[in-house]
Amino acid sequence: MARNSNYSPELTQINAGVCEECGEECERHDAEHCQVCADVLSECAESCRNLMAS
Repeated sequence: MARNSNYSPELTQINAGVCEECGEECERHDAEHCQVCADVLSECAESCRNLMAS
């Protein structure tokens, strides 16, 4: 993104999707570390979307 790459929007969108899907899987598990992981992945997806919007 800093270099204004033509691939930045696509990669950011893909990364947001990957974070969402992984986070959804983590949410299905009761272990505390899985819930923490789900939260972090949700934040990552949100950050990616914010980058795409700017």
